[in-house]
Amino acid sequence: MNFLDRALPLWERETATPIFESALSRGLSIIPIPPGEKGTKLLNWPEKAVNSAEIMNGLDGWNYGVVANDTFCILDIDDPEAFRKEITVPLPATYTVKSRRGAHCYFRHSNLSKHLGNRSGGIFDFQSSYKYVVGEGSVHPSGHVYACIDPSEIVTIPDDLVAALDHYISERKARRKAGGLKAGDREDMLNYAGSIFTQEMKDSDDREKMLAMLHARNETESEVLLSDGDLRRMVQSAFKDWEPSETGPEVILSKAPANVPTVEVAEIAEVKPHLAPSRRDYLDEVAEELTQGTKLPFNFARENLKMLVLAALPKFGRPALPWFPKLHTREYLVLISESPGAGKGETFRRVQQTAARSEQEGRPWDLEFVDGNTLGSPQWACVVFGGERSKDPIKVRKPGIVVDIGPNGRIVHYDEGRKLMQQDATGKTERGLLTMFTSLFESNTHAMGSFAHGSAAVSDANVSLSMHFTRAGFDSVFTGSGATSGGFLSRCVLVVEDGQPIKGDWRKVSSERVKELIGYILDCRARKVLLQEEGVDAIRQKVMDEIAQADPLHAARLPFLFAQDLYARGMFSKEGVITVGAAWRAGDWVRHQMQLRHTIWPLDLAMDRYERMGLALRKAFLKSPNRQRTLKQMKDAAHVYRAGSGGIGVFNATVKQLLTAGEIKAIAKTHAGTPIYGWEGED
Repeated sequence: MNFLDRALPLWERETATPIFESALSRGLSIIPIPPGEKGTKLLNWPEKAVNSAEIMNGLDGWNYGVVANDTFCILDIDDPEAFRKEITVPLPATYTVKSRRGAHCYFRHSNLSKHLGNRSGGIFDFQSSYKYVVGEGSVHPSGHVYACIDPSEIVTIPDDLVAALDHYISERKARRKAGGLKAGDREDMLNYAGSIFTQEMKDSDDREKMLAMLHARNETESEVLLSDGDLRRMVQSAFKDWEPSETGPEVILSKAPANVPTVEVAEIAEVKPHLAPSRRDYLDEVAEELTQGTKLPFNFARENLKMLVLAALPKFGRPALPWFPKLHTREYLVLISESPGAGKGETFRRVQQTAARSEQEGRPWDLEFVDGNTLGSPQWACVVFGGERSKDPIKVRKPGIVVDIGPNGRIVHYDEGRKLMQQDATGKTERGLLTMFTSLFESNTHAMGSFAHGSAAVSDANVSLSMHFTRAGFDSVFTGSGATSGGFLSRCVLVVEDGQPIKGDWRKVSSERVKELIGYILDCRARKVLLQEEGVDAIRQKVMDEIAQADPLHAARLPFLFAQDLYARGMFSKEGVITVGAAWRAGDWVRHQMQLRHTIWPLDLAMDRYERMGLALRKAFLKSPNRQRTLKQMKDAAHVYRAGSGGIGVFNATVKQLLTAGEIKAIAKTHAGTPIYGWEGED
């Protein structure tokens, strides 16, 4: 039975008016709304929404709003009857509040729902982020009380429900356009904002002109008018003047202050997931089909697919980017999860099997998959890649192994990335596997040798690389290795995810659908021309400018990775066009890469744990606007309970040293009686 069928009879029942603590107890963030109204008067409310009663102090009798954010999303159903008819996927039991016309169903985000974004389907609105609904216990202008009709725990939104909402929205939009009706939504407005944001507008800092153009477009094209606040935030995003959030790494690419350490040590969970790109091309559709209804993260699948399709592109005759003519198609991919069992290996296996089945059906990919564990040494890697070893001892200066691999791409895969470093025993002497892969990424060639053992040379290797790590394993492998400043990690695409909880059996992949989509991808591979929409250059230049202004360490090779991602989005789209929307998404993608680098790149110097913990605590204080941190916040910032951090002993010793040196001091206590410390040292 559909959950709406269970809930509807309760909607006319009078219930006691609850208070906003009901939302707070569930972890939801709230904002104040004047009594009897639906709209907040709070300026910059997206940044000020909090899970705290303090925001309602002195506002007795006021309504409040519940804000969708990186953790929670809200399905606002306006027409329950039509919703049941059009969306046949059952709604699970979850915290639900009766609105005047329908219901507000609260969910925890999944990977798919984060990508869906804020969408309107006429009979419902999906609130993903920077949107809010009126909360339980508030009073509508008509006198209706927003009452709880299902007090269940807030559950993760099912992937099949997200897919059904996305499908309905796309189909409805197409029908309205065909009928000559307004069909524009927020995504269309974002694309339009990108197309009008010219270099001239940026140089003149003409925000009002851009806002006026957005309002005009909103009036003529949008089915549901976007608010002035929505449009102003688009302008703010274009000109990059968002107020920084108090928590988490900053989203905007910018130069780090000279006196603040540039290496972030925040938790993976602090990475803003709304930066992940929306699904808009064939790679996205295949990734969704392979992961929907499973615990496998969508981003694992998409980036694996991107690596494969780029590696399978022909060496000659493919379209070139005039603004990045030396773009190659090799990708080094690093998948990271907080703990084992997140689906890294299974995702790669599904993608690999997709290519293998295509080969069996007569649609070759021209790819070879190599188990990294079989390589052993750079010399043996040459043999694995197709070379021959000389039988006789070599005592002259000539290659013992000369390899010309040819045009086919190769995917070297390490299910446990740490094994690359374990095998790379000579990596720090410029002769190991890590050195070889670094060289192959840039020049597609590598050579080594000695008088005693002869030499080996690799040319035209066309090797892409895939490695899997847990977070602790990543830290232990790369900390102090020199891989950051040496440049290996700057060549890698990072994906940090954890598997989504799922009850029951996994959804079965539709082989026919995958076969259809792979056919489209292979057709795209044969393209000789790649078109570009007007407005893309302005967005591209804007992204490149941001990268140029970022600190050089964390921005290294991001222009290349941005160009490669944008190229893939256009090359493997239905139309074969680099669109304004694709440029926006590639820009968000590369900003996410920058943020991940700040968040998870280890310190390159092999400093001791006390020094690392001291830097982590200093950074935590300096990130706080009031330079204050509770004891719990300090422990979180220093990752006290993560293996390899030094634990509580190193933490206590470091805090004592900071107190003794006068860098921090206890200034207050929490309600629980634990100290609140303030930063007294130099910024």
